[in-house]
Amino acid sequence: MNAPLDNPVSVLAERPAISSANPDSPTTVRTQEGRVVKNAHKIERITTVVDTRITARFYSWQISREIRRDFNLLSNKLVMRVKTDSARRQVYDLLMEIRLQAQLLQTEAESFPILQLASPQEVELRIVTPLAALLYRVLNEADISVARLTEASKAGLIMQSKQESLVAPLFIAYSDVKNYLLNKEISNTKTAAQLGREIGIS
Repeated sequence: MNAPLDNPVSVLAERPAISSANPDSPTTVRTQEGRVVKNAHKIERITTVVDTRITARFYSWQISREIRRDFNLLSNKLVMRVKTDSARRQVYDLLMEIRLQAQLLQTEAESFPILQLASPQEVELRIVTPLAALLYRVLNEADISVARLTEASKAGLIMQSKQESLVAPLFIAYSDVKNYLLNKEISNTKTAAQLGREIGIS
């Protein structure tokens, strides 16, 4: 049974924190398949009371790529930048927009037959904040749907342009989280949570 989203870390195994012998060294970290995991040194220099580490598995190359490229950097920004209630609320709303898009994508993906998916790509992750855990969870929720639509495109069940248009809203929502944490401009479209609060249903 899934834990509530307001306590996302509870679904992850926890063990006492350990420190890197040289956490400031930007040593290249790779997956078992040899793919680079960026900014591992940034996440290892963060001190937390409880160290949460998981072996994440992704079936879509798209989500795997975003995690390997961005997750450690964004987790670092969540620690360094998101320190006020308003900032936490903003990030939470943006993450819930990803989750909404993941749910919509799941509906689209379920209209196609289940095809054989590629073996999952494994990525070792360190979770340092509840919001980082939530970021992982919402992307993980979208992973199977993205993989299913990708395989449907390869099998000729859907045009590649249609597959790309279906997954685009998910990655736009993800880009908004990334741009906010990197202090870049985000889209002007309000999230579902923001609209809900304005009309009194959230």
